[in-house]
Amino acid sequence: KVEEENASVAPAVLQARRAQSPQRVRADDHTPIDVLFGRGVPIQRNPGNIRMHRIVDSYRQQYRTSSRSDKTVLVRAAIQDIKEGGARFLRRLGENESGADGDVWVEVDDDAVYEKISHALRGNGSSRSGTRREPAAASAAQQPRHAQDSMSPSST
Repeated sequence: KVEEENASVAPAVLQARRAQSPQRVRADDHTPIDVLFGRGVPIQRNPGNIRMHRIVDSYRQQYRTSSRSDKTVLVRAAIQDIKEGGARFLRRLGENESGADGDVWVEVDDDAVYEKISHALRGNGSSRSGTRREPAAASAAQQPRHAQDSMSPSST
């Protein structure tokens, strides 16, 4: 499936875009494999972000059991896998940054990419991989006995 996503963008187009200055990218110029920084459902559903999470998920177990120096190597390997095929990491410019140009994105620096991927590797995984985080509020059965007593109404 990842190969299909890579094939959807012509290699010559990706190479030409890489050769240009990656400073600003119009919204309609980013590719399906580009990873978008941001929040919300549109970012989560972006094909490049879904692909990024699949790749990160494939490294997660090894990352968790690795030494600190090996974790650095794994983060860099994951970044390389994501960038393979021409993917870029982009963030939307704010209105003050982009002016009246409309929807403009800019390629982020390597440090921000490293932080994003290392943060994703430390996480519990995405719901797309079948792994879910524990809910914020524990069930009553999981709470200590004294917490249950203070939550129930007293019957006197």
